[in-house]
Amino acid sequence: MKKFKNTLIAIFLFSLIISFAGASFAADAPAPAPDQILKSLLNEYKVTFFKHRMTALVLKDKQIQSDMAQKLAATPEADFGPNEVAVVRDYLRSISTFKNVDVNQYLGEKMPLLVKGLFGRINEIYTQKLEDLSEKISTLIVISVLKNDSNTIDSVNAYFKRQTGVAGAAFAVLLGQVNTAVKFQLNSKEKLATPYLKDVVKNFDTFGAAFKKVSLQTLDARNIEKIKKYTHKKIWRIVSAAILEEIADLPSDIERIGKIDINKASEADLLNIPGVSKDMAAKIINFRAERGGVITSVHELDAIKGVGAKTVRKLKSALYAKNFVMPEKEWTVMCFINGDNNLEMASLLGINVMERVGSTENMNVVVQIDRIGVQHFGSPEEAQSNSMLDGNWSTCRRYFVQKDNRLFELNSILLEKMGEVDMGAYKNFVEFCKSTITRFPAKHYVILISNHGSEFGIGGISFDDQSKNHMSTIHIGQALSEVRDFIKNQNGNDLIDFMVFDCCLLAKMEVLKEIADYVHGVYACENVQINWYAYDNFLRTLTTKPDLKGDELAFAYLKSYVDYMRGWVKRMGQADKMVLTSSAFDMTKFKKFDESFIKFSSVLNEYADTNPEAVETALKAMKNLNDVSVFDLIDFVTKVKAAAKDNKEMVRACDELLKTYGAPVKKLDHKEFNYSAFPSSSFVIGEAHNFLEPTGNGLSIGIYSKPTWLTIAAAKPDWGLNETNVMGFLNKFKTGDYIDLKLSHESEWDEFMIKMVEKAN
Repeated sequence: MKKFKNTLIAIFLFSLIISFAGASFAADAPAPAPDQILKSLLNEYKVTFFKHRMTALVLKDKQIQSDMAQKLAATPEADFGPNEVAVVRDYLRSISTFKNVDVNQYLGEKMPLLVKGLFGRINEIYTQKLEDLSEKISTLIVISVLKNDSNTIDSVNAYFKRQTGVAGAAFAVLLGQVNTAVKFQLNSKEKLATPYLKDVVKNFDTFGAAFKKVSLQTLDARNIEKIKKYTHKKIWRIVSAAILEEIADLPSDIERIGKIDINKASEADLLNIPGVSKDMAAKIINFRAERGGVITSVHELDAIKGVGAKTVRKLKSALYAKNFVMPEKEWTVMCFINGDNNLEMASLLGINVMERVGSTENMNVVVQIDRIGVQHFGSPEEAQSNSMLDGNWSTCRRYFVQKDNRLFELNSILLEKMGEVDMGAYKNFVEFCKSTITRFPAKHYVILISNHGSEFGIGGISFDDQSKNHMSTIHIGQALSEVRDFIKNQNGNDLIDFMVFDCCLLAKMEVLKEIADYVHGVYACENVQINWYAYDNFLRTLTTKPDLKGDELAFAYLKSYVDYMRGWVKRMGQADKMVLTSSAFDMTKFKKFDESFIKFSSVLNEYADTNPEAVETALKAMKNLNDVSVFDLIDFVTKVKAAAKDNKEMVRACDELLKTYGAPVKKLDHKEFNYSAFPSSSFVIGEAHNFLEPTGNGLSIGIYSKPTWLTIAAAKPDWGLNETNVMGFLNKFKTGDYIDLKLSHESEWDEFMIKMVEKAN
């Protein structure tokens, strides 16, 4: 039902905005009545208010917390139900502070603290939901006022009139915010100040005053007695239900209807806000001036002496922050994090880890994150474990990351609520980058894309489970080309300083070829990537050593990731189970390697005609990287060289490619996850893998041939491959998009692969 209700709200808002702009459109069915939508939101607000009050009672009473802790500590092992405890365990294990602590013992000794923390978190979720509902309700009522929709206004007035006794108490704060918003419109626009709307304001004032007088002490006393009788199952159900509360964002552009930009507001504008005095207006303007004319969020105003949470709520009824430009810093880190899939929890934890460092005097960290709604998960358990952090808003937001050490909370500055965004559309990635570059200018830029990666065909990144879309390898190149050009127009830099592919499988020749002209340093992974716990180490390096170049940053990122993950897999008991790889590249050195590759592919294509048996021997000997359908390029070149030992031209082409690729300065034992540094002349700066990926050398390439894939079919029976379906997808490869890659345009690799497919037919 929540999904249906939110859909109705979205339809209603859309129809209002269209009509507000003077447009009209035909529809098969009438839009829901505005007054019905508002009544639904008001009822939800009332229910949430009393849930919020219940959690507040728990937080105020240490004895209740202790009693709950005893009940939870005594929960039978097989009777936990929800997955929240598992999430807590995993997160505690991931944090270095707890690495020498037995988690079970910790949870036992600290259970009262955990109860307080859980209910504190729940209370904040309800606080946020009340805030969001207040914003929706205020916005819809303001739109009704601007449209002179008396039917809706009268209906809301009648609704409040029916709220008597305890029920009305829920709306005391809300009515203050609604009335502030309406009064601001009447003060700002003379034509709206009609006797009718003035009477509406008086009625709202009367209701608000009456609601404030309602005592909830008797209700609280009854509820405390109820809480004392809760069983452990009841407590877990409350925790679970709260965590799954849906907070459907209203996009910021809609919330801003009728409001003014705080960075442009004059004294007269501020004085139109009810309750703002000349002294308060002066303080706000002075505060803005002290910050160089830049306020990134209305919530920043609580730093002004005399401005608290209540005043901020009042100011939010009339103000917003958007059109600002920060002073130029040394670095801006742009993080495009797609959690619109089963990586939602990992994505949120990632931002939480970034908050350990946050933005600094010489570094901005800006994030765009999209989440997935509960209804898109396969099971309630999966939804619970993926929705614990920060409530369950399921749309897209942008944050200006701030330093904060509180676990399980996002406490950064919320810049934008975007509504639902297709994170698989490369144009949306480009728009995020351009907006961030405009608002957070810097001398140098880091771009990070976090999500799944794909190995087959032209592959891709940023898979959005709601839109069913993703950015292909070609899209990645197009996007980075546009972003690089935008940066060049801004500060003259020819390259994006550092590109992080925080995903699996993107250390591919096909990808590097596509982006080589636009980036300096690149971090990517040849196989599996798990990296939401190491961001803080890298950000500390960036802000303490701001003079590092793109290639140096790539190596620093690799080292930070490897050092952390080596310890993490040990603590998790996964050191002998988890495949790990990591690669860092200096793309300013790519050209020489690429020239060697182009020569190699040309000679190989000719060699396949004159010595087909030798080529087939190399292809049959190829093993895919651990459990994925990509192959290490250097491993393949080495096998071709061995098979073609009597052909000088082929051997020479192999040797030249191996030489330009480079070799580790020092051979390391890869029983553990270790990194190797490469010579400064190499475009490969560093490479890391563990013993579970013995054929990995840091850079993969797609190989599409019958001999190779039949070898895999024999070695991987669980993949369900046979000769028929192998030839089916190989023929699809031949007619697919691979020929559109730069790799295919500028080398003969695709011709060689197509020749191998046709030979198999």
